[in-house]
Amino acid sequence: MNVNMRPSFRGQGVSFLTREEMEQIHSCTLDILNDVGLEVQHKEAREKLKEAGCRVEKKRVYFPPTIVEWAINAAPSRILLYDRDGNFSMDVSGRNAYYGVGSAEPNIIDPFTGENRLCNEEDNKNCVKVADAMPYIDYMMSQCQVYDHPKTSYEHEYAAMIRYSSKPQVVITADLESTKNVVEMATVVRGSLDKLVQKPLFILYCEPTSPFVCTKESVEKVMYMAETGLPVLYAPIPMNGATGPITCAGSIIQANAECLAGLIIAEVTRPGAPFLYGAIITNMDLKSLQPTYASPETMMESLAMSEIGRELYRLPTEKKRNHEAGGDLFPDSWMAWR
Repeated sequence: MNVNMRPSFRGQGVSFLTREEMEQIHSCTLDILNDVGLEVQHKEAREKLKEAGCRVEKKRVYFPPTIVEWAINAAPSRILLYDRDGNFSMDVSGRNAYYGVGSAEPNIIDPFTGENRLCNEEDNKNCVKVADAMPYIDYMMSQCQVYDHPKTSYEHEYAAMIRYSSKPQVVITADLESTKNVVEMATVVRGSLDKLVQKPLFILYCEPTSPFVCTKESVEKVMYMAETGLPVLYAPIPMNGATGPITCAGSIIQANAECLAGLIIAEVTRPGAPFLYGAIITNMDLKSLQPTYASPETMMESLAMSEIGRELYRLPTEKKRNHEAGGDLFPDSWMAWR
């Protein structure tokens, strides 16, 4: 596949893909979903997908193009988020874009001693307070892993976010039980689950395992959020040359297929379920074997994914916030989580 990744400046932000290239990526993605399929490690999800018209062989699910197109059309084109007090905060649609903080950092440099050590609950609280005071931070994520509570770390991280900040959130949870606990906390703040659905406070972040595996834990989260009517992000993180193809175009096609599989699972669970589209595509650092979030390829590929979601599928996408006074001074890209 020959996709031109050179940026073009058209007065509306930075763009890396033409309409023809986006449609070519979509066509290749349909072939992958239909002919290669994904491993779905959740029995109920496989049953729902089979009822919807997918071919299922053991744990492998093959998604026909008609199901893919149906799911894209079934999902809403915008997600509205509200702050802790119920005030409108974010319209996640089109070119609207927002900044947030990073998440799940294991270590911190102690601001008083300079020591590099594991994060604790007090660090997380302090980070939330600082981010809440910053006017250009639009949404929260838990910046520190709370090692004080190894079994309920994510619940304690969310408790700090909701206690010390009024801003909406993107939330990570350990498993289905952890997800239900977070929803319960947010429900208490709103007053009822119906009110939380009417005015969502957070988007749940979860991810498949590249290449082409929808784990039981991730699918459980997607289905639960769809059933409740709360928004979810299913973001693959393939590494070029490791868990994804070596080429930019190849990794975009793989990530697109993995993300759309999550979308289809959400929509067959509950048509119209709010779903945030996107991916974080990285290079593999050959010295450490770790993903390189700051590489030029990561920015280009993630921007291209945002373009596809926004322009081709008309879905809410991951991206960075535009400068309020000057229009599109920043390229549309994935949310600034890292």
